[in-house]
Amino acid sequence: MLVVATVVGRALDLRAFGVFGLLSSLAGYLLVIQNAAAAAVVRELAVVDADGAGGDRGARRSIVATSALALYVAAALAAAALVAAAGWAIAAALRLPPGLERQAELGAVALAVAVALGWPLTLLRDVVRARGRFLLLAGCELAGLAAYGALVCALAAAGAPLWAVVGANGTLPLAVGLAAAASRPLRGWARLRPAFLRIDTARRLATGGAQLSAAEITSAVVYTADRALLGALASPRAVGLFEGPLRAHNVLRALGAAFVTTVLPAAARLRAAGDSAALRELAVRGMRYALLSTAPLAAAGAVSARPLLELWLGARYGGGAPALAVLLSYWLVYAAGMVGAALLVASGGATRVLRAALATVAANLVLAAGLAPSAGATGVAVAIALPAAVQGVWLARAGLQAVGGLPRRFTRAVVAPGWVAAAVAAAGAFGAQRTLAGGGPLALAAAAAAVVAGWLVAFVAVLDHSERQLLRALWRRA
Repeated sequence: MLVVATVVGRALDLRAFGVFGLLSSLAGYLLVIQNAAAAAVVRELAVVDADGAGGDRGARRSIVATSALALYVAAALAAAALVAAAGWAIAAALRLPPGLERQAELGAVALAVAVALGWPLTLLRDVVRARGRFLLLAGCELAGLAAYGALVCALAAAGAPLWAVVGANGTLPLAVGLAAAASRPLRGWARLRPAFLRIDTARRLATGGAQLSAAEITSAVVYTADRALLGALASPRAVGLFEGPLRAHNVLRALGAAFVTTVLPAAARLRAAGDSAALRELAVRGMRYALLSTAPLAAAGAVSARPLLELWLGARYGGGAPALAVLLSYWLVYAAGMVGAALLVASGGATRVLRAALATVAANLVLAAGLAPSAGATGVAVAIALPAAVQGVWLARAGLQAVGGLPRRFTRAVVAPGWVAAAVAAAGAFGAQRTLAGGGPLALAAAAAAVVAGWLVAFVAVLDHSERQLLRALWRRA
């Protein structure tokens, strides 16, 4: 994703890059919504797979998979229509020159086609995930990302029309789905047949998926509405300036989501098996490792925001440094909240996740409308970060409670390791900026080394003996 943003950002001017970011975000956040809806399918398949040794288990898997595919096809057609309509509305709202507006309209149509083709295929990826084959899942994701990135970068570097670049940016689900299809995950495990379609199963999946999708729709609303507010209340150039910080911030979102990918099916299986002790340990360790992975990166990135943006996208993007620092700040707590949300979903608490998301989006829109005219991209970043930080803490504590954990363990067992590593990383990055005259590749390399130092300090001083043994074993295996 960073490579795509780098190539496209350097190939387009600020105004065109802002249009690209705004329109392609429709497909990007639809992908997040799609993954959220898939959580209901993954949970159901994982529970069926762990629910005893009944002889009809294959038939039950087939019922869930077939019903899910029917829902995915219907959702893909509806989403494609919405993407096209929203893209045309956004293009009109930005007051673009006629030629650029036409490119934006065509790009929205191209995105809609990509969405319609890609969504149904991702069922195969969901089956791989539900079966717990996480290394195969990672391989499918990497293959899909490589194909998608090569396509978008080739079009941008060759000077293709903006609409083609925007449309290609929506092909990631299609690429990952095709990669998963090559592994034939349904062979010997489940079958897709019209006879296995069940209305009650489809209704149950639709209800759970709708709740989770609605929770993730709030993220799409936040980012799309905030960009639109910047374009309307500031300028299209401000949208382009905000795009770099938002793309960098999304790296942490993707890293946090990787923990959700494994925690959700594992928690569903443990809950179905009645293993409460293991479920509580999964909750604490999942949150601790998610925060330990993201917090040092967030701290070092915030301190090094300006040289990072200037080296990555060019000097003209350096004005987005305050926005990037603010956006990264809430990741000092938020990754634990993502794991907490997965635990709530595995425990049947999707409604609570939705309520927290709705409260967050309401707070964001109020703050963004007030801050965007005067503070531009930085104001919008504040409007995202403050509600998200509160949401992250609440989700983490609620997730612990849902599995019978003790919320008082949150600070000592979850937060402390990540914050120790973050403090070391921030101090090292700050020292590098001061020592090396404020930036450049060498300073960024020193900041990266500071992140590694933070992890090493946490490994030695915070993690217990069993965790150190686990990490050593993983390192040797890698």
